Amino acid sequence: MSTKMFNLYKTSMSIIRLDAWLQELKEKHLEALVYQIAPFAKLAKPDLWEKLTEDTKAGYRSPFNIDASVVVYIDASKLYVQFFGVHYSLYENDVQEGRLLDFHYQNQSDKPDDISAQEWKKRAKVVNRLLDKDDSGMPSRCGFYRVLTDEMDCMKVASYVRDYLESKEG
Repeated sequence: MSTKMFNLYKTSMSIIRLDAWLQELKEKHLEALVYQIAPFAKLAKPDLWEKLTEDTKAGYRSPFNIDASVVVYIDASKLYVQFFGVHYSLYENDVQEGRLLDFHYQNQSDKPDDISAQEWKKRAKVVNRLLDKDDSGMPSRCGFYRVLTDEMDCMKVASYVRDYLESKEG
């Protein structure tokens, strides 16, 4: 079986700090969505809320799909986070400052040149432990799942986009 863990990071944050950081990330993500969606809002006439809901529920790759989440995995005393639908720019600073360390892994290709063979084998073992917590190997069944936005947020996001666009006109 092929194993791919993209957007996976090891973190040295405590669980309490990570929880607060995820809340901050959620707020940054909501704000970023407004700027992401605003240029396309006219395409969603007559009802932006309906378009957001349709694309998010269907999982379309579109600027109107607002589905975003983070899975937190625990391996012994270490914490790992994996991002789904979250733009890298929202956590890039945390990577640069060392709060998040790249820990991606895939077993169907050669290891990247900048990662030692020993480190790649270590990642394989860790990823297998993370995903072996459930027979399905699904991230949401192997870690703690934090929703940043989903279809329940479509009306709120549509309202924020409308308010933003009205403020630009006025």
